[in-house]
Amino acid sequence: MSGSRGLAAAWAAALAAACVAAPGAALAFEGLPGSTWGELRWDFPSRGSADAILQGWARQGVAWKRWSVGDARLVLQTYATVRYGWDAAGFDWADYVGPGAGVAVDLDIPRMPAATVGAEYIQQWSGRSWSATPYTALFLDWFQAWDIRSGRWPGSTWGSLRWEIPNAGRDDLVLQGWVRQGWELHRWRRGGLAFVLGPYAGVRFGADTLGLDWNGYVAPGAGLALDLGGVGGFQPTAVVEYAWERRFKSGEEIHRLELALRWYGWWDLARR
Repeated sequence: MSGSRGLAAAWAAALAAACVAAPGAALAFEGLPGSTWGELRWDFPSRGSADAILQGWARQGVAWKRWSVGDARLVLQTYATVRYGWDAAGFDWADYVGPGAGVAVDLDIPRMPAATVGAEYIQQWSGRSWSATPYTALFLDWFQAWDIRSGRWPGSTWGSLRWEIPNAGRDDLVLQGWVRQGWELHRWRRGGLAFVLGPYAGVRFGADTLGLDWNGYVAPGAGLALDLGGVGGFQPTAVVEYAWERRFKSGEEIHRLELALRWYGWWDLARR
């Protein structure tokens, strides 16, 4: 475990050094990019009690360097962040707030998912026991949207691979994400807003190296989504989804009905 922490620290230090070494980084910046992701969902499982769950994160950064390598565009940034979670059932691990800071590189490559790779340090507190769990994380996040037929078959995928190394305890490599393919049933406009209603099929997945039962699963499902566009860099989605979840470790099968509001947003307070 000490080797894991040392490697994580080395990666974080290398990224920070790259930021400082970027031409002109010490004297100027090239933007103030920020982003946020979150979801509020009502979960009705076939076993156990219904639950309301909120989780997400927000990030505000300083872009020190933008450059291109062929068709690829890259942005080097440092940032402050906060991660949060809450649930109505009172699970201690699901109720937390975690402010932190990090350094990352955003990657924009044609025909590839938009990705962010970086390292961050989080000081996380549990919302009920108020115990502190500080940790370092190396991460890769990605997102991509597509349309098989222009304007009629929208699809998307999101994922996160995080290597979390706590100050005390065992480190964990966590993968989670989803893939969704939909069909546009109806589209309409109200003022500058665009609404898209359509059914979809998809699969959610998760895995981790600690073997935590709730982190290792595959959940195919189908639902109905209402996407809202025209709000600048803010993209909310409301869904009703039915999913069949199978957990790898216990073999437990849970059928779920979910009502969810999900959102993703991005901005630049000083784009140059």
